[in-house]
Formats: sequence, structure tokens, C-alpha cells
Amino acid sequence: VIQEQDIIDLQYLNSKHKIDYINVPYASTDEDIKVVRRLLPFLDQAVIMARVEDKSASILHEADGIIIQRRSLGLSIVSEKLFALQNLLLEQCKLKAKPAILANEIIESMIDSDTAFRSEIADIQNSLVQGADGILLDKETAYGDYPIESVAMVSKTIAETSHMIDPYKKFKTLYSIWDFTDKDEILVMNVAKII
Repeated sequence: VIQEQDIIDLQYLNSKHKIDYINVPYASTDEDIKVVRRLLPFLDQAVIMARVEDKSASILHEADGIIIQRRSLGLSIVSEKLFALQNLLLEQCKLKAKPAILANEIIESMIDSDTAFRSEIADIQNSLVQGADGILLDKETAYGDYPIESVAMVSKTIAETSHMIDPYKKFKTLYSIWDFTDKDEILVMNVAKII
């Protein structure tokens, strides 16, 4: 729910700095997003990113994009179903050409360590390959001991993963790893062009 003070603060901030994005927490229906748009008409240029915090949230039609809150979602479903729900949300965003950002429980090992677990890096990479458009750090940068290293780790992981998302580059990378014959190379490059 947007309070009167929120509107005053946002009007002031928007007068000083053009607000590009609005993060709408606890939105569960498209009507919640419509209310935000009605209450904040001076932010018509801003992208409204709705946080998906509950498995029953139905906000993708009105929102400009979503932030998948894995910690909150994990409380509304059993853990082993989180991957499937995340995948479904990412697929829906791709179909509607809307951005999806993954948040919470990204590289929490870096709150008190200067390196991330390999499983956390693989999780980021899988999420990007699934279709996540961005990663939003939380505890790692809010009060962790290694905020700069956390951002650098995610940035390097995104850079390393980005070539896997473009099918042509993906097959070219495979070509550089494996020893193909000329016939195999032609087949792989043609498959990449089809995809």
C-alpha cells in the first residue's frame, strides 16, 4: 500500500532525479499495479517492476517486469518446487517480452567470505540461461563484509555466461572446447543458425 508520504517523497525525488524504475513490493494482482500507476501519474516514464513474493501472484499483465523474490517464494511453496516456479515465471516474461530480475539468496556465502560457493555460481548461470535478465543482490551488499567483491563476482559470472545465451556463440564455444571434424563444424554452425 502506498502511503501519502511515499507519494510526497517520490514526487520530490522525481523532481531532482528522473526515476527510471519503481519496485512494487507485495503486489499480488494486476489491480495492485493499476493502483500504483493511478497514484503515481508523475512517474509515467518509470518502469514498474513488481516483486513476486507469493506463488499466487498474478501481476505480469500490468507490470512492466518482475523481480522474483526467491526467499519469499520459498516460504509459500516447498523448496523443491522453487526451480519449476522460477522457470515458469521466466518463461512467461520471455513470452511477454518483459524483464525478470532474480533476487535473494544469490551468493549469500559472500556475506562473510570473499568467494562464492561453486553451487551459487552455477545457480546464477542456470538462472541466466533460463532467461533471467538481471541479478539483484541483497544481504551481500547491504551489510556483508565483501560488497564490492560480491558485485564483481556476479558481474564476472554474468559475463562468462552471456556467451551461452546466444545460440551461435554457444555452439562456437563448444567448438573451441571439443575437437570437431570439418563435417561436424558445419552441422553445429547450421544448428546454431536455425536456433
